[in-house]
Amino acid sequence: MKIYFYKISLAFLATALIFLTLAPRDVSAIDGKLYQAGKIPIAQLNGSFKEMGRQYGSLLKPQINSFYQKAIVENFPSGPKMTRQQILDYAKTNYDKYPSRIKELFNGMAETSGLDSDKLMLLDQYPLLTEIVKTGGCTTISAWGSYTGGNPLVFAKNEDWLPYFQNFNDSLVVVVYNPDDGSRSVASVCNAGQVSTMNEMNDAGLALAEQYVPQWGEVTNPSDMPFYVKLLSLFLDSPNFATFDAGIRNYRPPFNSVINVADANKGFSYEITNSESKQRAAQPDGLLVAANHFVDSSWKIPANITSSGDWTESVGRYNNLIALGEKYKGTINASVLKQILDTPKSQGGATFVDDPGFLTIFQYVAIPSELTLWLKAPGYQDWVEVKLGNLFKSMNTQSALDIGHIGNDLKFNISCAQYQGNRYQFSLAYSPAPTDSNIWILDIASFKQLEKSSVTCLVLGNDLKLNLYGEYGGIVYSFSMNYTPTPNDPLIWKMDVSTLKVK
Repeated sequence: MKIYFYKISLAFLATALIFLTLAPRDVSAIDGKLYQAGKIPIAQLNGSFKEMGRQYGSLLKPQINSFYQKAIVENFPSGPKMTRQQILDYAKTNYDKYPSRIKELFNGMAETSGLDSDKLMLLDQYPLLTEIVKTGGCTTISAWGSYTGGNPLVFAKNEDWLPYFQNFNDSLVVVVYNPDDGSRSVASVCNAGQVSTMNEMNDAGLALAEQYVPQWGEVTNPSDMPFYVKLLSLFLDSPNFATFDAGIRNYRPPFNSVINVADANKGFSYEITNSESKQRAAQPDGLLVAANHFVDSSWKIPANITSSGDWTESVGRYNNLIALGEKYKGTINASVLKQILDTPKSQGGATFVDDPGFLTIFQYVAIPSELTLWLKAPGYQDWVEVKLGNLFKSMNTQSALDIGHIGNDLKFNISCAQYQGNRYQFSLAYSPAPTDSNIWILDIASFKQLEKSSVTCLVLGNDLKLNLYGEYGGIVYSFSMNYTPTPNDPLIWKMDVSTLKVK
């Protein structure tokens, strides 16, 4: 069945109603949406975790299969630290600890992606499995206060990997999760098929970037959920920095790591081993840089680690970014951070361009308070903007809308309804028919798109059903309005009287 959705154009374009017909889609993609930011697919997933998994697998099936072929088939992690069988066993042990809601994502993906759960499990853990047998890179910088001249906090990262990771660029995606269970909306920058994440932002305006630190001691398999699943789970559950902080302080990853987190006001780094965690604040306040070493001076680190090439190289990148932060103090914004990230190591920056060991695979700059990021994959895609606020459903949204007082004319004023990331305002006029007294028709003159809205919005599915409640005659009633277009009038909603009740 075709689903009809109708927009009214802005006044300067037209005054008529424009009819948009959405062709039938695979059921697995219903309520999910695929956008493009240049070459980067942006998948918006909505509903239960199982439904979001089905949407993920269907919308990004070509990218998921490409990543599996290039990563697992052609470049399975290998090294002297663990054999292939040990890596497979490690991955299975990890997957057994995934929370139920995360496994539901994989169950849904297995139905639509063309890969079974065992293959998706390996794909999801590819960065983790690579890090436990080899080293990793990455550099993060955030600035606020006097460093931005009072402008919003900005947060940025270079994602550095082994050079062959550049072959995975065709599977680089942004995945936006909009769960219907009350969890936060979360956006992850990853390769298609991955749910675990090292780079994410949620609708509460929290941003996170994680990076590896050279290991001393043994790599462990923690009793808690796997590391990168833990980071996603914390962002699904964190409405503010305090909640995230409470959840991460006692977590111990299998290897040394730096986790960088920022909200609208400031950033922190967590320097974590499998036995201890330290939170590091910016010094001076307003500029926080992290690379692949620990900065907190209270750590007791073996001399062979701090004198190693990996450690000293990381310190060099760190110092370069500190110097650039000081150089641009008072002027740092998204554009300046792009310029900083575009500066190669050879010119005093932190970006790997022609280093034989590492390559900067992708980069991003984010403004958490504006729920916006810019993404770049050097040599593949130049900087492109992604407005996450338009893709997050849980921000100022709800499943039923208060329409306030209902007058004797029985007109329903819909202050804000969100459909596929866009927000609209309109009224429904009571228009009883001779054969049906439960009919309301959209008042075309009242229909307008809201460019920005701080009010709470009603989220609409593809059925355009309206769940409302309002006061009439001193009593508050709740009810649903079903979209019931006819060939002669496509703007009709009909009250489902079976849902009418005193609230």
